Amino acid sequence: MNKIDFTVHHGKGFRYFREDLGLSTEQMAKVFMTTEKEIKDLEEKPKLTDEWLDLITETMHIPKNAIRCFMPAIMDKLKENTTIINNNENTFNDESSMNSEGGVNGVNNGGITNEAASLHKVIEMFYDTTKELKDTITALQAQINDLKKK
Repeated sequence: MNKIDFTVHHGKGFRYFREDLGLSTEQMAKVFMTTEKEIKDLEEKPKLTDEWLDLITETMHIPKNAIRCFMPAIMDKLKENTTIINNNENTFNDESSMNSEGGVNGVNNGGITNEAASLHKVIEMFYDTTKELKDTITALQAQINDLKKK
């Protein structure tokens, strides 16, 4: 099993969401009243200042943690899985494989559509789950410390 790199990279998160929103570096430079070079430099930085994080997330209307906790390896894995899902959906929606009842090879596929959950929802769920896990770990550590004191 391949290990996933859980390294956080703010700049790559910024670039990911900028591209996802269809914004160019030139447009971002105008919005932030800076140069394209500075935008590109920001996208290369593993850690951005809180000031930049606030400005970027407020301007792009995304949660701060979406960039603060951005892990490129996780996103690459999600993209890979999304590609597999999309390829499978395209196969199911190919009319040549459908029978007269609207199914594929005799199976009704009415529930299979191209309406996969948006990547933003997946990311949001990932960060919510991560927060819950951190809270659980903190609570367990507190319990362990209490037991050690007894």
